[in-house]
Amino acid sequence: MIKNARLLLAATVAGALLSGCATVESVKRAQSTADQAVALAQQGIASAQGAQATADSATSAAKAAQSTADGAQMAANAAQAAANTADAKAVMAGASADKAQKAVDKHLAHLRRHHHHSKIHHNKKHHNKKK
Repeated sequence: MIKNARLLLAATVAGALLSGCATVESVKRAQSTADQAVALAQQGIASAQGAQATADSATSAAKAAQSTADGAQMAANAAQAAANTADAKAVMAGASADKAQKAVDKHLAHLRRHHHHSKIHHNKKHHNKKK
């Protein structure tokens, strides 16, 4: 692009010189304008390269953020699965505890009946001996 601008300028200046209508002053102005155009073009290229580097950096950061988000999602899914398993085990433990409590209650009722029956039997024997 810069080469094209210089070639265009050179062709314009050469044409003007050949036609005899260019003065030294007009050639100097044309050269100055061309130099400014080249400097602006170089600044534009530098700015574009800087913008590209910034875009590349932003793309890398976005990819890293996506990777982190994917990892967090996987961890959340694993935590949910663990919570579901723990909940199921808690329900099973509660059912087992209920079953064990019923067995204990049944056994205690049996012991109370047996103890009450033994007490009555013991009292009858004891009273019979005293008489």
